[in-house]
Amino acid sequence: MNIKLNDASTGQTIELVKNLVKGLEISSNEIGKVADIIKQVAKQTTLIAMNAAIESARAGDAGRGFAVVADEVRVMAEQSSKAATEISRIVSSIKNDSVKATLEVLRAEKDSLLKSASFIVAAQAMQIEMRFMQLETSLCGIKNLIEGMLASRIRPKRDVLNALLMANLKADADVLGYACCFEPNAFDGLDNEYINTAGHDETGRFIPYWNRASGKIVGDKLEAYETPGMNVWYDQPRRLGKNLMIEPFEYVLSSGKAVQLATMVVVIMSAGKFIGVSAIDFALDKFQEDLSKHKPYGIGSYSLISNAGVYITHPDIENVGKSAMDLTPEAKQAIREGRPFVEAGHKSDILFFHPIKTGGKTLPWSLMLRFDFEAIVAKLN
Repeated sequence: MNIKLNDASTGQTIELVKNLVKGLEISSNEIGKVADIIKQVAKQTTLIAMNAAIESARAGDAGRGFAVVADEVRVMAEQSSKAATEISRIVSSIKNDSVKATLEVLRAEKDSLLKSASFIVAAQAMQIEMRFMQLETSLCGIKNLIEGMLASRIRPKRDVLNALLMANLKADADVLGYACCFEPNAFDGLDNEYINTAGHDETGRFIPYWNRASGKIVGDKLEAYETPGMNVWYDQPRRLGKNLMIEPFEYVLSSGKAVQLATMVVVIMSAGKFIGVSAIDFALDKFQEDLSKHKPYGIGSYSLISNAGVYITHPDIENVGKSAMDLTPEAKQAIREGRPFVEAGHKSDILFFHPIKTGGKTLPWSLMLRFDFEAIVAKLN
């Protein structure tokens, strides 16, 4: 999304006022120079009048007429000097007012720029939120299907859910995998019939994981879903009873390529009791690719930041997956709390943070827009 500030009537008005103030400043400087010349002429004239008065006194009666003229010249010189002083005072006042007007114009220009920047980052954040809403809607479809069947006392079918997971994965090329994980006998009460069968482990629990990690879509089973330290994606939603976006992590594909992944999890309930989750693993490199193309105002840049303050995307790809150590504690606090935030960075950098809902009501991310205000003003001028 690109906005040309010079196309806006506000930007044109500010530019016009700046030109008028600049012209006024130039004119007042010229008047000041003339006033200085008048002062010098008045000073020299006063000296000449004084010398003339002295010479006329020496001449006696013959010099009286000349003395009158000299006195008139002296009076005119004093008046000129006073007028020049008043002009200087007025010019000085104009200059002070010009400085104040310039500062006000710059302040208005900055306010206008800040307002437009807040709209730009909000619009970009909305696009990312819409993507998360698509993912969450897909997971909620699975959740509603299972909860509806159980509420109607209809036994769900494992092969039917497997087909649904595979179909959803086929329909979304940016998703790495779809999964479900259920508590013992919570899905259909038939865990004993599926012990060590295809797509199941020694517990027989229904734990399907359809993924394209190898480059093609395959059905597999989840692992380490009850291993402390490795099952945050399952244990945390189970304990909290809330839909969550799990912090991004590095995942190595079968090809050996390392990618940044995030997991969105939706809780499945039955009769008010937790019975399992549906989840999506999706790669984050698409966000890096898309956001790196955008240069707001021609020089700005975007960074996507997780709730824990980790760069999901960054103009410098070397920072992706690393903690945002360059952000202030106040900025990180705003990210955790899901609040819009603006702060001045180093030099003339301005940073905008806009919260992004990631599914459920917890652990929001943030989109940061960074740009150099002085560089933009210089570009506009």
